[in-house]
Amino acid sequence: MKRILESKIILSYVGLLTISVVYVFSHLFLQQNMNLNAYYDVLLQHTATYNFNQWASLEYKSKFGYFEQSSFIMMNSVSSLMRAQHNLTVNSSANSYPPTLSEAPKDSLVDPWGMYNRECVSYAAFKVAQSGRTMPYWGGVGNAQQWPSNAIADGIPVDRNPLKGDIAIAFNSEHGHAMYVEAVNGRDVTISQYNWPVNGQWGVWSEMTLSADNSLLGPMYFIHFP
Repeated sequence: MKRILESKIILSYVGLLTISVVYVFSHLFLQQNMNLNAYYDVLLQHTATYNFNQWASLEYKSKFGYFEQSSFIMMNSVSSLMRAQHNLTVNSSANSYPPTLSEAPKDSLVDPWGMYNRECVSYAAFKVAQSGRTMPYWGGVGNAQQWPSNAIADGIPVDRNPLKGDIAIAFNSEHGHAMYVEAVNGRDVTISQYNWPVNGQWGVWSEMTLSADNSLLGPMYFIHFP
């Protein structure tokens, strides 16, 4: 009888400890999520001290490490939710990406700006150049999460204020995601993009409207190419 009572007491302590741990981690996650915009704003103000790429990647890995686990499965799940919530369309007639790049197998060619074809960054670079602006050659440092610091190093403004024609950057995965801003309505942006999973397929064009602050991609930053 004494052993049974002791076992029950131990189980009760274990239960209370488990609940406490879950509560603490939940509280910390919510607090970190709420403060993410502030973290990035502080970072942008101290680009001389911090490496934007490394910091952003580490922050997302520490706060949203689940994006790094089974990323294809996760991103497809997020894509399905966003398709329902953010008017994701795949009307290929609106896609101006050159056939030489879009019809070749994904990652089989390097575009004029040093990006692999049918990646989000290749499409974003093409759209900047198509608009008559100068798109720098960022080959070798062209992952989407590297674009903000590339831009800052080249004297190109980066902030949280979307404008039509900007490149939007989200830090939703290890490499980030680049999108072209087609239209802006307050804090909502309509973007076109490549290599966002659509029905399980990667390396295709799509368009959607989402919040610059609170979408499933997380907060976005905007590069204002001159």
